[in-house]
Amino acid sequence: MIADMDNYSPMPLAMRTLQNLLSLYENWSIFQPIKNFVRAKGLKFAFEYMAAEDLQTNFICIGAINKVLNLVSAFSGE
Repeated sequence: MIADMDNYSPMPLAMRTLQNLLSLYENWSIFQPIKNFVRAKGLKFAFEYMAAEDLQTNFICIGAINKVLNLVSAFSGE
């Protein structure tokens, strides 16, 4: 709940509609096979991307943040 005078960027109708549809997609079990398929593809892509980044930087990474985020992502994705 936001006061009208504080709402500098009101949410368009299309955005509210899409958020409601995504909420249904996330909560209904009928979409579980689709979610599992998309998640598996996304995880595979992310792991391949992290492995390629490690190879390109000789496992050093350009910044310390990259390595920490890759480590947390790899640990939580399995």
